[in-house]
Amino acid sequence: MHMSSYEEAYAYLERRVDALKTNKTGDEKETEAEVFDKKTLMTIYEFMKDGYIDSVHYPISTGKEGNVFYATDEEDEPMALKILRTSTSTFKRVAKYVEGDPRFKGVTGNRWKL
Repeated sequence: MHMSSYEEAYAYLERRVDALKTNKTGDEKETEAEVFDKKTLMTIYEFMKDGYIDSVHYPISTGKEGNVFYATDEEDEPMALKILRTSTSTFKRVAKYVEGDPRFKGVTGNRWKL
């Protein structure tokens, strides 16, 4: 997949994150806004370009620190996509959840490094 511009890539990604755009209640729309900011969408787009994710379908679980979504790869194999909230006040508490996790070694203070 090749996109000629940032705007084109962003528009493509918005179409691919399909289940979060239709028939939503006020609470579901708020949840979408909390986890799918522009920077997060572009990070997911990079995963799509690299072939890790094809589509994000619907939330499996929602919580105070983040949400888990049902997603599929290009072979339609299911996977879970966990997105931590980075733009809300609850993000400040996420440090205790990633502390000691080797995947987050050396990541402190910068929410986007997560």
